[in-house]
Amino acid sequence: MHLLLNILQSPGQFFDTTPVGRILNRFSKDIDVIDAMIPQNIRGFLMCVFHVLGTCFVVGISTPFVLTVVLPLGIFYYLVQVSKSDLSSVLWLRVPFTLNVLSDLTWTGQSRIAFY
Repeated sequence: MHLLLNILQSPGQFFDTTPVGRILNRFSKDIDVIDAMIPQNIRGFLMCVFHVLGTCFVVGISTPFVLTVVLPLGIFYYLVQVSKSDLSSVLWLRVPFTLNVLSDLTWTGQSRIAFY
């Protein structure tokens, strides 16, 4: 995206001196990198997910007692993560206030705390 914006914002002299093929080559190289990397990343992600699910399935079949412990812990972990994300969004609302207070601290050992 940055490449496209830079090309569109370049002066007219750039287009007069640079062949169209060279400009298109830059875009095709970026697209080639995207086309090569996305399938590998998706494949790696799916392999990891299926390995984890397969391991959980085998452990659950061999020792069902583990599921009675793991499932409540998983639900608890999910609830903690959801509440943590809600809490962090509330804390980010207070960050400008905190930064304004901290910006008034001086390095001379004296501090002046101003509230805005």
